[in-house]
Amino acid sequence: MADNRCPSCQNDLTSTVNDTIVAMIQADEREPRAVSCPHCGEPLVISARVTSAIDVQV
Repeated sequence: MADNRCPSCQNDLTSTVNDTIVAMIQADEREPRAVSCPHCGEPLVISARVTSAIDVQV
C-alpha cells in the first residue's frame, strides 16, 4: 500500500490506516491486522512497528 492507497481501487486509506494503527497500539497488538478497503472491499493487512526513546534535554 504505497502512500496509504488501496492497491486495487487507488482510493486514499490514510484514515483507515491511522485508526487501525492507533487501535493496535491501544490493544498492545504486535501481529498484523486484517482490514478491508472501505471503498472496494479489497482484503488488506496493516502492520506497524513503533519505537520510542526518551532522552534528557540539555
